[in-house]
Amino acid sequence: MKYLIIIFIGLIWNDTTEPTVKNFHQVDNNIYRSAQPSSKEMKELENYGIKTILNVRNFVKDECEIKGTNLVEHRISMRAKTVSYQNLKDALIAIKNA
Repeated sequence: MKYLIIIFIGLIWNDTTEPTVKNFHQVDNNIYRSAQPSSKEMKELENYGIKTILNVRNFVKDECEIKGTNLVEHRISMRAKTVSYQNLKDALIAIKNA
């Protein structure tokens, strides 16, 4: 499985064309990260093989952006200045279970 941080999880290689999402980078064999994708970019990510998104933004959900896709969103609301042990634990559990 592959992951992306906003986090996109569960990559099964479909389209080898890298998505146009800003700041899209592979962190390791299973983890990718990016800036906030638009609805169009969510579809690109799905075509690329991303299956799950781990959203760690404090106030913004991805419900509208993933509508019309089979992407699954896991949301852990956190602030960059005050990331707690529980936030990290929840994020790692979401990645492990994706």
